[in-house]
Amino acid sequence: MKVKNWDEFQHFKDRNPIWIKLYRKLLDDRQWYDLDPVASKLLINLWLLASENHGELPSIPDIAFRLRLPEKQVSSSLSKLSHWLIQDDINVISTCHQVVISETETETETETETEERKRQIPVEVPLERSPAPSGVFVWNAYSLAYEERYGVLPVRNQQTNSMCCTLVKKLGGKDAPLVAAFYLTHNDPFYVKKRHPVNLLLADAEGLRTQWATGTKATTSEAKQAELKDSVVEQAKRVEALLQGRRG
Repeated sequence: MKVKNWDEFQHFKDRNPIWIKLYRKLLDDRQWYDLDPVASKLLINLWLLASENHGELPSIPDIAFRLRLPEKQVSSSLSKLSHWLIQDDINVISTCHQVVISETETETETETETEERKRQIPVEVPLERSPAPSGVFVWNAYSLAYEERYGVLPVRNQQTNSMCCTLVKKLGGKDAPLVAAFYLTHNDPFYVKKRHPVNLLLADAEGLRTQWATGTKATTSEAKQAELKDSVVEQAKRVEALLQGRRG
């Protein structure tokens, strides 16, 4: 799988650029505006990944790992990106040009570029560095899953950034993003009522991680059954103690 027309728009060869460019003509691409927020954000991330290997993209499992997203979510969004990608299992169905150009931070455009490129004004898209890298992966997974569930982006601020980093400290860099995405699929009435805020994700991190790892979501009825069972056990213990006292 690779980015369509990558070689046509990449000026510098045999490089591993630290940032990419987006060209202004993307603003006039109707298919870009037809993408849902999750797919469009994934596309930007795919362009960043493609810059590491001459426009070639890794496998879906590797993409999911690098972006800290569920494989199912990546596969679903990829199916909407044939306008920009050449995938192994489909034919190219569009003649549009990819508008991403990769280059290093200090390089300038060469004199042999076409007049079309010279007229276009690039906008730099630096790699995201805030919050700390581990927290970014958690936020990306949480944000995409939140937007998929509620149709809007979650509020992001210094406090949520800090909580994302703390979640990594609790669960580890590998599990934390996956648990964050799992959290948004949870239909616990309290989570739903509060609209799945980050603070509840952090507060219940260990329990959510267990539910994610076992594939079982705890429910309100389950909690009530456990409470009832504990009550019955305690009553039995009191009765037994009372009987033993009378025998003595």
